[in-house]
Amino acid sequence: MDLSSIKEIFLLIPQKILNLLENMLSEKRRVFFVAIGALFTFLLVIILISVNTSSGQGDGRGGVNAAERLVTISIPHDELFFPDEPDFVPDFLLEREPRLIWTMEDIRPYWRVPGNYDFWRNELRSEVDLLMDGVP
Repeated sequence: MDLSSIKEIFLLIPQKILNLLENMLSEKRRVFFVAIGALFTFLLVIILISVNTSSGQGDGRGGVNAAERLVTISIPHDELFFPDEPDFVPDFLLEREPRLIWTMEDIRPYWRVPGNYDFWRNELRSEVDLLMDGVP
């Protein structure tokens, strides 16, 4: 294969592209812009591929294997998944006696003040009345 013929072909490519673009511009404007967008996308892909293969922690091969790169940037298992549930049920605390009297300080973390007093008072009365009707 003669390198001079390959060189001539590569030197004629820009002229052919310009002629093609001029024809497209005169005939169809939309096709022209699509071709320009495709050309820039193609060039961008080539640049990105060349940058990714030439840079890296090479061991003489010119780049890093994709699997090695994936291992170096992987997310730890603990951050992705919940920890396993324990295999045992915790013991019930029998030594703690239930409270017979609650103070206001004991109740405060669990108590929420209802917004509409009359509505809830009527709701409670109707529920209590229904419960009391069932008592003989």
